[in-house]
Amino acid sequence: MPASRFLTFAFLVAAAATTAGCVYTPDSAYSLARQIEVAHDANVFRSARAVQCDMTVQVAGEPALHGAMTYETTGERCRIDLTNGTSLVLGDSTWISPASASAPAPGALYHLQVWPLFLSAPAKLCEPGTILKLMDDQKFDGRTYRAARLTFDEGAGDAPKNWYIIYVDPQTNRLRAMTFYRIDGRNVPFDSSAAHAITYDDYIEINGATIATTWRFWNLGDDGGITGDSIGTVKLTNVKFVHPMAGTFTKPKDAREEILVQADSMAQR
Repeated sequence: MPASRFLTFAFLVAAAATTAGCVYTPDSAYSLARQIEVAHDANVFRSARAVQCDMTVQVAGEPALHGAMTYETTGERCRIDLTNGTSLVLGDSTWISPASASAPAPGALYHLQVWPLFLSAPAKLCEPGTILKLMDDQKFDGRTYRAARLTFDEGAGDAPKNWYIIYVDPQTNRLRAMTFYRIDGRNVPFDSSAAHAITYDDYIEINGATIATTWRFWNLGDDGGITGDSIGTVKLTNVKFVHPMAGTFTKPKDAREEILVQADSMAQR
């Protein structure tokens, strides 16, 4: 797959890297967040040491990443072992192993942060620095959903000018979708002239926790609804909670550190 195509997709779907208490305005936004947590049994997710799954990422119908991910649910540490023998590790730094290998575009850190965050979104709405504001019911994809706008305090893990809208299924209280608008990229700038969306499907229960195993990414039209075919898909299989083996998140023996070149907008923060 051309790197430029994946870079475009990657930074359309870049997610927030927040830290964990909410500033709730108004109080009913807290109620909505709690209902999402209960529907997904977020306490089960947070009480687990780690979640592990096989994952396949496709962009425009072409494979972009295939491997096994292990993510520490209460922290930021993550490991992805690709089927081609390359390992990506986020621990005390970001590591690529073997040292001669290349990470899929746009880089190891992107994959080690973004996919875990989409996976854990229902359990991450009330972390410190988040601001959740209840909205009127919103139309999305031909249906009406309860909705809230998510932004971040200065100094939180995400830029204060970035925003997200969460859409909650009124029948199940599950997180159905998020639209998002970002003004910055993690590694390089990207065109921020439009918002984009992720939708969650094919939920399964793991020890009581409800997890979506199919994620689709979309462009949005002028009316705020999804338009055209999906621009990317992530599928999860063999999802389970695990106790990571010692050394899972440490530097592999034959590894090199990923050095990021930050965009100017990020470097100035």
